[in-house]
Amino acid sequence: STASMVSTSSTINNRRNNNNACSNCCNQHHLVAFPAMCNFSGRKFPRDWCNSFQSGTSLIKGHHLCSNNTAVLVDAAAFVSTSELDLSHSSFQPDFICVSFYKMFGFPTGIGCLLVKKTSQHLIGRSKVPQRFFGGGTLKAYHATMNDAHFANTSVHSKLETGTVNFLGIAQLKASITYFRDRVGTVDLVGRHTMRLFRYCFTKMKQELVHTNGLQAVKFNMFDFDTATDNCQGPVINFNMVRENGSLVAPSEVCNILSLQGIHTRSGCLCNAGACHFFGNITPKEYIELVKKGYQCGGYNDVFENGKVIGGVRVSFGLYTNEEDIHRLIRALKEYFVDTNDCRDGEKTTEIMDRNTPGTTETRTTKSTDTKPTKTTEAIATTSVAVTQLWIYPIKSCKGQSVDNWNVTNYGLEYDRLWMIVDDDDKVVTQKKHPKLCLIGARIDLKASKLFISIPNGEDGVADQEYSLSLKTPSSISPSQRVDVIVCAGTVDHGYECSAELSSAVSLFVGKSCKVVRRVDNNDENGEGEENEEQINGGSDLCRRFGRCSSSFANEGHLLLLNASSAARVLDQCGVDNDPDVFIRRFRGNIVVKGHAPFFEDDVDKLTLEPRCSTDKGSPHGEVEFSFYKKCVRCNMICVNQTTSKKTSEPLLSLSKTRRKEGKTMFGVLLNVTQHNGSISIGDSLSILNK
Repeated sequence: STASMVSTSSTINNRRNNNNACSNCCNQHHLVAFPAMCNFSGRKFPRDWCNSFQSGTSLIKGHHLCSNNTAVLVDAAAFVSTSELDLSHSSFQPDFICVSFYKMFGFPTGIGCLLVKKTSQHLIGRSKVPQRFFGGGTLKAYHATMNDAHFANTSVHSKLETGTVNFLGIAQLKASITYFRDRVGTVDLVGRHTMRLFRYCFTKMKQELVHTNGLQAVKFNMFDFDTATDNCQGPVINFNMVRENGSLVAPSEVCNILSLQGIHTRSGCLCNAGACHFFGNITPKEYIELVKKGYQCGGYNDVFENGKVIGGVRVSFGLYTNEEDIHRLIRALKEYFVDTNDCRDGEKTTEIMDRNTPGTTETRTTKSTDTKPTKTTEAIATTSVAVTQLWIYPIKSCKGQSVDNWNVTNYGLEYDRLWMIVDDDDKVVTQKKHPKLCLIGARIDLKASKLFISIPNGEDGVADQEYSLSLKTPSSISPSQRVDVIVCAGTVDHGYECSAELSSAVSLFVGKSCKVVRRVDNNDENGEGEENEEQINGGSDLCRRFGRCSSSFANEGHLLLLNASSAARVLDQCGVDNDPDVFIRRFRGNIVVKGHAPFFEDDVDKLTLEPRCSTDKGSPHGEVEFSFYKKCVRCNMICVNQTTSKKTSEPLLSLSKTRRKEGKTMFGVLLNVTQHNGSISIGDSLSILNK
């Protein structure tokens, strides 16, 4: 309801009721819902809307609503956090009001209320559709042998509070109200404080976030702020950062950088459909496509192929916000998003500490580039590179397994990301929110035909918990085991739960309810051992849209290529790890190569495995070829040390200054398998064909 009113408010025409009112409308009840304040833009909507809807003087979708049959619900959850809810005005007498105590006091979470006007109590629960269930506490009595005779509670709150209420949270609420009254006073004081900070921040952003070419570096997603009063606008700033060429930076990129600076913001607009349309020019068709793909607010995949961004970045001001918080926000936005055009390998002049001579710095200057793709400035000296490391990640987002030789399949390295951990909503659980996942070991044993999983006990001297799963898929999978899961890129895949015992152990370790699922690949669905034509040619719809085949849980592309020289350059800039091998594991690549200049991989078109000499050990690898799919967009997951699970602000902060392209930070390249008749080994040479 919050979002819909943003887009439809302009179509609500205040007109006097006339004799052309739809007769059908008078024979049924209507509920009109709108927010007191939009949680996307902070706009406060007119209070007299309430009276217009109730009196039948407004047209909605071309119809008048009869005054005696129309009720109004006002969503005041965001509004009451900084504004007083005054019900003394005759034009503002809604039938129902939603309130969030969490947004008012910050504690306890998950507690709110529905205020019901006494004269509207009879509307609660009235419906022509029979109630399909009765939750605990909603009935006085029920008798199964007397035609399901039941006797409902008569009070409104008893009828609506299904099951046991959060009585502990309700008890804590009293303490929150008392504390607020004693230490703060009134909500009006909070409103004045937050609106002062809002105006200060808005003015500073307009004044200081400007590129040297004169273009404003920030675009505000708000309604006529310059002329708005406190009655029209709340303490929320929604914005997008603008690059020097006028295009927008991905909202997730801004949120990632700010989070590493200790600044919490929100991004997206899916829960505000009207805002998506009004501010982002997202069409209804594009919006439905986002929902079907499983897009979530706050996700990193927030830019359409045409460059259109999804939503904006929201900064909210509260009781404990102060001016120093605003200064930190402005400093971070200026440092990382003003005069930072697309770059390739540190195009800005940067000072790097000389590790060998404490107290001295080395200044490096590299050429800047425009927005068009350019060749790497360092000359290409060789036509091939050597494979130095091979990694597979059997369970997505868990510890990797280093291998010397591995089979290449049509979807990448065999068994790579074939398993995944999902939550109760069947959404992927990753190191972004649960860094300790990198400590869960996953090892493929081809001889035993098993996947061995080790889960740390967390106590010194206590052995890890060991589990194993067969590499062979079961002959049949029951419907209760099957799950439709959502991976990071928002795509929906099919899987099945492997082991309830393993899922329970992982849940205990992670600290939330989880399931370990395995991918149901095309072989399982189309017949054992038979690869269909789409699999072999990589021509399925999923491959065309996301650069990935449906046989693994990889986000995009079949595998990730890293260049050791590129990683060494980044390590030199940020200095987060002393060991280069530990550092490069942060990026979770499948193939690591060396023997070439830093960032040569940006210009690669194809990589072909060169034939081994007959004297070389190992099985023949046959014909193996990889093609460039796209550069890998990076998020804060690379800030997790894969050996300790400790999270830092680097290397993402340094990379965002030197490796940003089209509004996103990139490092490494995603490859697709175009020929897979064989294997790949450490020591192999890959021939390079540039674009």
